[in-house]
Amino acid sequence: MDIQLKSDTYRLNLLNSVYEQAPIAMGVYLGKEHIIALANKMMLKAWGRTLEQVKDKPLFEAIPEVRNQGYEKIFQDVLSTGQPFRGNEMPAYLERNGKLNLAYFNIQYEPLRQDGQVIGIIQTAVEVTESVEARKRIELERDTIGETATRTEAERQSYILHDLFMNMPAMMAIVRGPDHVFELVNPVYQKIFPGRSLQGKPVLEALPEIKDQPISKILDNVYHTGESYVGNEVSVMLDRFDEGKLQPAYFNFIYKARQDYNGKINGIMVFGVDVTDLVEARNVLEKLALHSQSILEGISHIAWTADKQGRNTFLNRQWYDFTGSSKDLPAIESWKNHFHPDDQLYTSKKWQHSLSTGNLFEAEYRLRNANNEYRWVLGRALPSRNEAGEITQWVGTCTDIHEHKLLQENLQKLTQELAATNEELEASNEELSGANSQLTLINSDLDNFIYTASHDLKAPISNIEGLLSMLIRKLPSDVIGNNNIEKIMELMQSSIDRFKNTINDLTEITKIQKELGEDVAAINVTEIIKEVNLDLHNIIEESNARFIIEVDKCPTINFSRKNFRSIVYNLISNSIKYRSDSRPLTIKIICYEEDNYEVFQIEDNGLGINAQDRSKIFSMFKRFHSHVEGSGIGLYMVKKIIDNSRGKIEVSSEVGVGTTFKVYFKL
Repeated sequence: MDIQLKSDTYRLNLLNSVYEQAPIAMGVYLGKEHIIALANKMMLKAWGRTLEQVKDKPLFEAIPEVRNQGYEKIFQDVLSTGQPFRGNEMPAYLERNGKLNLAYFNIQYEPLRQDGQVIGIIQTAVEVTESVEARKRIELERDTIGETATRTEAERQSYILHDLFMNMPAMMAIVRGPDHVFELVNPVYQKIFPGRSLQGKPVLEALPEIKDQPISKILDNVYHTGESYVGNEVSVMLDRFDEGKLQPAYFNFIYKARQDYNGKINGIMVFGVDVTDLVEARNVLEKLALHSQSILEGISHIAWTADKQGRNTFLNRQWYDFTGSSKDLPAIESWKNHFHPDDQLYTSKKWQHSLSTGNLFEAEYRLRNANNEYRWVLGRALPSRNEAGEITQWVGTCTDIHEHKLLQENLQKLTQELAATNEELEASNEELSGANSQLTLINSDLDNFIYTASHDLKAPISNIEGLLSMLIRKLPSDVIGNNNIEKIMELMQSSIDRFKNTINDLTEITKIQKELGEDVAAINVTEIIKEVNLDLHNIIEESNARFIIEVDKCPTINFSRKNFRSIVYNLISNSIKYRSDSRPLTIKIICYEEDNYEVFQIEDNGLGINAQDRSKIFSMFKRFHSHVEGSGIGLYMVKKIIDNSRGKIEVSSEVGVGTTFKVYFKL
């Protein structure tokens, strides 16, 4: 068994087992009425009662026959003075099997203290009725042997005494002379020394280990003075098994001088009881009790113990530090004074339920601290059981959870507020959903309008372009050669071309929404850049643009090929259109991954855009430099493509330095 891991539970269970299995009678009585709190099996046997007949009753009511036998005074003295009482062969009339019988006990009453105050009495008792009666019979038999008795009668009496001596259930021996030679040793005495022969040997020869111990001098003193000696729990170091190892043994005994018919001392009669197990068990109990209390004193929480009826038996110093309560105040009063009135009934019901079922006790309640403030604590208690599974006591703790409780209450309030807010949001969402539906219809109508308008305008503009061409062919050459006429014709053709481009751009805008999600595939970024550069070959040559391309980190992007090509085309053509005449144009294209996106970035050293215009660059028909040709639709189309694909586009720019576009594609 891993004693270290189970030290507290193990020691408490051991304590209960020793108490129940102790070979002596043991009892605990509380208060001035001597309420029977504990009584082990041997004590109940001595009383001739069951536990149900006596538990939780005053001693002198539960065992009324012991009244007026002098024990009330003894109990009162122990409680008032705090001094223990020990008595040997104490007589007591007890009712057994319906009759009053005289019994004799070796009794010890010890004061039971809590926090320095005597709160009760611990009793241990060994019934010696048979021994006392046997001794009295021996004394009676000896007194009746008269000088006129015949030898036959003397031998008969001697036989009776010898038989009684040898069958006595206690230790008995007769030693003779000043060397204390063992003349008679009964089996119980001999059993203490199973490896040795005692009969006929002087005590110091048979038991050499006691030579320098007090017991040897006690024998000599009794022999020489004739004064009897009564010993209680006398410790003697003995080598019981003749192994060369001295171990403590404890005895209750009487040494009585033995006299011949002339009154001369010729030996000593020894009568005793081996109480080693009793003393060691009590020592273990005392050590375990002290150890368990020291453990509870050492923890950082309030700790307490209660008996199986739920009465408090111990409070650690953390209780007194927390409450500021006096240690002189009874524990039950201390609890009541610091318990929040609103929590008492609820907690009491839970405690009574645990006492009746033996289940874990757990409750949250408020205790008043030394600053007169109530704080929330979590109270928990578990029962300790003996080997028979019977509850012997409860061990409990109180843990401060005040901050946690306040946080819990705040969270509850926030949850309620959040629930109310959610209801408001749901109502708003319903309104927003209706607005979105209306907006979707409007967008659909707008797309249809743009598509219809661009389609219906193509025919008239084509007719205008055809009529202009026919007009040029029909006009006389001298008219055509006129500079003013020629300039007007060029302006008209330029206007027609721009109008056609605008119609084409509008057509492309309507296609973007309809083509969302179509033809998505892994696109080779380098390949698309090359295609766009071929389309823009003339203006690239004209601008003498230098390209820096670094797309190794994401060589492919999953996207619609047509839409990706449109994005690249518009961004590169923008960089060329808005180049600066004061420095050679450099366009840097890089591609990399960031978070859950693939980022396509185009950076130039062109004119740049001022801060006020940056938020407008993705608006339809917006142009910020009048000297550059264009419809102002390109960046609008790029933004719409990106938004429809759940991506994003960012722009940073500084006038006179250049512009950087970052397009984020969802991975």
